Order: sequence, then C-alpha cells, then structure tokens
Amino acid sequence: MRKFLIVAVLICLSSPSFAELPYPDVYFPRVGITDCKSGLEQRVKYVCRHADLLAQDKERARLYQDLHKSIPYDDRRVFLTQEWSWENAETACFDSREEARYHKDYMRCVQDRLQERVAALKALKADPSLLMKKAADYPYMDPWYFNKFGRRFAGKAINLNGFIEIVDCEGPLKPVRAHIRHNESTADVEFESLTINQRDFYCEKGIGTQWDGVVRLDGQGYAIFHMK
Repeated sequence: MRKFLIVAVLICLSSPSFAELPYPDVYFPRVGITDCKSGLEQRVKYVCRHADLLAQDKERARLYQDLHKSIPYDDRRVFLTQEWSWENAETACFDSREEARYHKDYMRCVQDRLQERVAALKALKADPSLLMKKAADYPYMDPWYFNKFGRRFAGKAINLNGFIEIVDCEGPLKPVRAHIRHNESTADVEFESLTINQRDFYCEKGIGTQWDGVVRLDGQGYAIFHMK
C-alpha cells in the first residue's frame, strides 16, 4: 500500500470567487503562480525557472478564471475538483512513478501536463458539456467526487484523498469495513488484506493522506475503493 503526503492546498479566502463557494468537502485549486520569489513548492520553483512553462501556467490560470466565472454555480464544485485533480497530476511529475516514466525529465513531464490542461480548458470553454462527459479523466479525487462519478472509474487505478476510518476496530479481519472521509463525505473501502497491526494502527492514528487503489463495483453496481 503506497501512501503519499497530502498536497498542501492554498485557499484564498480574501478572493470573492472563492469566498462565495460554501463547499466544505472540496479542495480549492491554485489559481496560478503569482510570486516566484516566495514559492516554496518544488513544482513552483521548477516552473519559475523556465519562462515557457511559466507562460503556459499563466495561460492556464487565465482560462481557469474565465471558466470559473462562466460555469453555472451548481457545476463549479465539479470544476474545482477537476482542477485540483490536474494539479496533483502535475505535482506527481516529481514523485518516483513519474520520474521513472519520464526518466527524470521534469521539463517534459510538466510541459505535457500543462499542455494537456490548457487544451482541456480550451475545449471546455468551447463545449461546457465536457465538464461532465470528461469526469473520468481526473483520477485524483476526494470522497465527494468518488461518490458522484466512481462507477465511471470501474477497473481503473485512482488516488483518493482523506482520512481512513475502520468501521469495527474489534471485529474480524475478513472482511474489514472502512471508509475514507474528507469532512462531510465518505467513500466505502475494501482491503485486499490487512493485518491486526495495520488495523490497530489505522484505528489509533486515523491516518489522512492520498491513498492508491482501484475502483471496483459491488453486486449492486456501487463503486468501492479497493486497497491492497
């Protein structure tokens, strides 16, 4: 079971565009890089060192802001989550899996992610229906998004963010019922295997992070997050 530290999310409460969105279970995405001197994240430092990447990031931010204003209020929750998901995919350029895939060519990885996102935002601007049609293109998610679109990810690997909660910390190990929670939303979890020590650790600590797993459907067609 691989776990990754929660990506820090900057919430600009002073901005009217964010303050008007009372979504307690949605992660707010970055608007764009506005200050290269104070940027602490690895991807910010890297993008700031390359003028072409910084220009693409600014174009992404402009498209994002335009769409944020035009997307109907009820759909913005989906839009915010998808942008946050993309940002996680870009940040993943610097983790071990993407490093291996790109042979540590960070420039190409970040460039690919930015080009993909700019193209997606332009397409969404031309055809707003793509917001829902392309929902399964975003594998980084929170429980709220998982519950809404989980069945579209059946058989796919995803990354689900939140705190693990074991339903019965005294019961049998097979099956172990659990949830991943983020604020008001929870997603159902099944473990392929779990030792007593692992169960006790989760029960005691309540670990919150980004979890790797695969989406499976139960007998009634409901999405379940399967973890190894």
